[in-house]
Order: sequence, then structure tokens, then C-alpha cells
Amino acid sequence: MELSDKAKAANVLVATPNYTNELSSEVHVNHIELAVNWTKWGLSFNCVLIGRTFVHFARTQMVELVLKPADNDKPLGHPEYKPFYSHVLWLDDDAVIEPDLLLRYIDFDKDVVISPYPMRRPGYEIGVLTSVAHKCDCGWYGYILWSYEDKKVITIETLEELRGEIGDAPDEEAGPEGCPANEDEIVCPKCGSREMWRDFHNHRAYRNLSTFHNLDRGLIEVDGGGTHAMLVKTESFYDRRGQVGGPDAMPTEVTNIVKFIKDNLNEEDQQRYDHYLGDIPDETHNFVEEYQSGKPYFLMPKRGTEDMYWCYRAKRKGIKTFCDSDSFAGHVGFAPVITRGFRDAIERSKYGLGNGEREVKIQKLQTNEDDKFLPIRKPGVHVDKASNII
Repeated sequence: MELSDKAKAANVLVATPNYTNELSSEVHVNHIELAVNWTKWGLSFNCVLIGRTFVHFARTQMVELVLKPADNDKPLGHPEYKPFYSHVLWLDDDAVIEPDLLLRYIDFDKDVVISPYPMRRPGYEIGVLTSVAHKCDCGWYGYILWSYEDKKVITIETLEELRGEIGDAPDEEAGPEGCPANEDEIVCPKCGSREMWRDFHNHRAYRNLSTFHNLDRGLIEVDGGGTHAMLVKTESFYDRRGQVGGPDAMPTEVTNIVKFIKDNLNEEDQQRYDHYLGDIPDETHNFVEEYQSGKPYFLMPKRGTEDMYWCYRAKRKGIKTFCDSDSFAGHVGFAPVITRGFRDAIERSKYGLGNGEREVKIQKLQTNEDDKFLPIRKPGVHVDKASNII
């Protein structure tokens, strides 16, 4: 395969946290396949696997490696600093990907590109999410999503309608089942404007992507997802994109409260604040500045996962996350390797989708004698697969 100019210039650290110090045979073979092909194509890369360490600690250690300077005389923070690695490819220890996926992501030339992938348990929800909360300049604020039941885009004006409510506690299963509307489907129901801001601060409004409605649409902007197979530009850690302020920033009324609290704390209480509340996202600093002040590159939030929380912190700094909806990463789970076909089947049976309404593309992993796409890898010996040497 011929590398693009961007791929020729890249130097990628492939980073895999591995708490159990074990790899399944499927993943081990896949890693060999990746290394064999990337080496054959002339891609510059290195791999690191950190085991017996909690995932957010391992990721922080890996970022320290990614930020290693290319020139030891010009360390991080120097005006002429250049990182040794141009990108980090987060590749989980249960991810199975095609070798050309990395090259595609480098060529996109985005700060963050994530692959859609299925969760390991039935019904195999896609681990990429976007908020369905939107705000318009005309003052309208509400929720726009594609309803599985109605098979169309609907609008809801209150969070209670979206989530449903039982007593004082929100019922996670109530409300309409749906997925994010696509960009060309988002219209303000009040004034008809298409210039709407997506409120990614509203985490309760996040919805998983749908294989039938959101995938096969090229590169799309999303609000976050798992680091299952995610490429991040190294400069995203020491740079902050865009201006501080605007709708992506912490609201002024919130910053005023935080400032008032911190200005009125004694030294002992300040230490308590930093210890217990110091992980509040701060768009005024880049990740390196936060790290130097004592906040790790990756943190485990009180609710959720370290990768989704990192995406949220990144968005606060103007770093956008994109999803390559034309690709797909397998997930080693309770079935041998969970592919997109599993989630397709769930959506088709549960929501009555895909019954001739739209052709669903299955990622080409192997083909049979008729050159038809198969949803899982075909067993056997193949000329171009590294598994042959195992």
C-alpha cells in the first residue's frame, strides 16, 4: 500500500492498557497482523503495553511517553519543542481492527478520530455518543433525536420527557428510544434555523450512535466515545484550540461561583478543594498545564469512564472529536469477536429497522468465493494474514 505524505511524516505510538497482563488469541494475532502490514508499508510506529495498572493511570503514563521530545535539548514547554511522536493510537486490549484503519485516520488530519465499535454485552450499543440537546439563537432549547418508534426526527422540550420520570428519580429506560439526528436533520422547531449549538455539557442527553441511522456517512463530529480505537494528535495535549469563552466554555455564572469559593478558602480548605474538586474541567489550560498543576492527563470520573471524560475535557478546550462512520472496530466479548453485524441484528429485530429500507454496509473483513461481504472473519489460512505464522 502506498503511504500518503501525511502517513510518511507520521510517527505513531500504539498505546494499549492491559490491566490483566493477558491478551486473547484474537487480539494477539490482530496485533501481529497490524505490525506486519504497517512495517511492510513503511509506517513509522512503536507499541507500548502497560499492564497491572488501572486504565487511567496507564493512559497518563502513555501520554508522558507520547510527549517525549524529539530533541532532548528542547524539552516540553520550549518555544521550539517538537514531540517525538506525532500521534497516539489508543488501541484497547480487546480491539480488533483492519490495518488500513490507522492510515485512514492519519489522512483525516483531525485532532481526534474515533472508530465506532460495539459494546461487549448484548445489545451491543455503539460506544460513540452525541448529545441530542440543542440551543438556538432564537432562545429555543430542547432535544432533537431520531425516534426508533416513529422512524423520523422528533423534538422534545423537557428533559423529563426525554428521560421519563418516576417520583423524584429519573427512569433511565423511560422516554422515547432513539439515536442522535444527523447534522442535516437538525432544525430549530421554533424559527427553522439550522445554525444550532449542540449542548455537550448536558450529559444526560447523550445517545449512542445507530448503525442504521448514523453510520456510513463519512467523517462526522461527535461528543465522545471510548478509546477502543482512537487516534489523537500529540499536539492536542499541549495546545488549546480556539478562543477561551463562548458556549463551549464554563458558563460565567459557574466560574463566578468557583472563583468566589476559592477566594474565600483558607490554605487548609484550599488543599481539600484541590483534592476533592480539582478535576473540574478547565478550558483555560491545556492538558500539559493541567498535568503540571497536579491534574493527570486521564481521570476516572465519579460516574462514567476515563475516555468519555477526556473527550469532554478536550471539547472544553476546543479540541473536536470526529467519528469515521465508514469504519468499524471489532470487540472481543462474550461472542468471540463482536462485529458490526451483531449490532445490526439487534437494531433490526428490536426496532424493526433495515427491512429493505436502506442497505447496510458491512465492513469487508473477509470474502467468500462469490466475493460477498461477511460480517465476521472467515476461519482458515489466508495468504495475506499474519495469523498464518502462529
